[in-house]
Amino acid sequence: MTPLLAALGLAIASQDPSPALRLDPLLLAEVVEVFSVIGADENPIWPGWDARSTPILLYFPGVQDALLNHPRPPEGFRRVASPLLPAGWTLDLRDGETFFTLDGQNTSTTVNGIETLVVADTLSNLRPNLAQLLHDPRPAAERERDLTLPMLAGDPYDGLGMFVHEAFHVHQARVPGKAASEALLLQIPWLAAENTAGFALEGAALLRALEAREDDAAFEAALEWLALRKERRAKLPAVAVTYEDGTEFNEGLAKYTEWKLAEVMQGRTPHEALRWRRGFHGYADTSAWRASLLRALRGNCSGEVVVNGDPYGAGGLRFRLYYTGMALGALLDRLGIDDWKERIFEPRTTLTGLVEEVLAPTEGDLATALAGARKRGGWDTLLATKRKLEADGAAAAQAAAKVVEQSPLRFTLDYSRVETTFGLGFTPFGITKVGPERTLYGQIPMRCQLDSEASFQQDRTSPILHDGKAKTASFVLAGPFDAKAAGIALGKPIDGLELALPGVTLKARRAVVSVEGTRVRVELVK
Repeated sequence: MTPLLAALGLAIASQDPSPALRLDPLLLAEVVEVFSVIGADENPIWPGWDARSTPILLYFPGVQDALLNHPRPPEGFRRVASPLLPAGWTLDLRDGETFFTLDGQNTSTTVNGIETLVVADTLSNLRPNLAQLLHDPRPAAERERDLTLPMLAGDPYDGLGMFVHEAFHVHQARVPGKAASEALLLQIPWLAAENTAGFALEGAALLRALEAREDDAAFEAALEWLALRKERRAKLPAVAVTYEDGTEFNEGLAKYTEWKLAEVMQGRTPHEALRWRRGFHGYADTSAWRASLLRALRGNCSGEVVVNGDPYGAGGLRFRLYYTGMALGALLDRLGIDDWKERIFEPRTTLTGLVEEVLAPTEGDLATALAGARKRGGWDTLLATKRKLEADGAAAAQAAAKVVEQSPLRFTLDYSRVETTFGLGFTPFGITKVGPERTLYGQIPMRCQLDSEASFQQDRTSPILHDGKAKTASFVLAGPFDAKAAGIALGKPIDGLELALPGVTLKARRAVVSVEGTRVRVELVK
């Protein structure tokens, strides 16, 4: 075996031959590449950020966890050596049980008391896309055409960006309180036509500002963006502005580090192992990398990009803020604001506020800029398009709710007779507003906790329809439930109820179970 093949991780040297690396070895090459930049004395992406103390968790659900540079790996991990890693780096593996049971969880988490960045294995990131394709109602021949090389192989530059993005979240977590609670999404009219139309024009203005060759043109586009944002936000509830500012800080600035990485890597010589990554062609010209991020800015703000196959859910709003936050960071660089990266960590400082401070517009400036931006963007036509989107979204939400309500396999948990709080572990990419009190949560299997009264854990994805007024949660079971075989007494209070239903397990302190046909209802009682 050549030294190069060994460096690719095709062999893992260890005194004990097990465990062996079961994850994509090129992930190690990517993380080493990124940390050579962000784990340095002088970090060119974000001054004052030294990522050398940040451990890394790579995982494939139910297969293997790999911890890199963790000072205290939990019990069950075994240390191995890899020629792919630099001197001083550590690698600890654990087969079987993994910290995350879901695919594609690229995030940060606490491992043995230490904040750790998390990146899913290459195939774990691919599998949700394939699952979505399998459930697509189109004929198989049409779906097969989506199995393109870019879809299957992924973009190596996106992979590098993922590592810097998630590592920056660990840095941000050291200053708590700036990120927005995802619960605020429930109070935001994200499909309101004026809001989505305004966002589309904001994205276009930011794109012009970043692509402008002359500073005067960049300044003019930035002023149009500010005028559009102030007009749009004037019609939003305060919690919506709080959510936007917090998400632009948290996710937007993490996305900005990807933009900055693309700038910093220009002209650098990559590590040899990374050259084996499909689609990687070095850093001689990283303009295409930056251009792909700008295309995502335009597509997400305009609504062209559909997140998770749902053009009406909250995912579209959330992802727009990833890219507007990125663009605002890049705009502050363009405007020559040297201290913005220090000031943004102040409790009340926002990206919008920093840009407004630099532009210092008068009311007349803003009115002129707003009129120009709306004329340029075809406001009336755009607004009509977004009104149709809003109406279509309302109809789609009602139809999705009916799927749950009318299913013969509907399960309902009724907590109206007890004093408790409905707590659901949901993804912000899977929320659909059905009405003022009704929300549909989907995309992932979910866990629900109602204080000490009850809890349930889904083992498959089945959208949950929550009615805050009626105090019920309903979803479709994976199959019929045989109460007789389960030995459940129907219609009578049961203390310490433990119920295994197709697709979910439930526990309740005291509840009444009833079955009507193949529908199951569990009512919590005092």
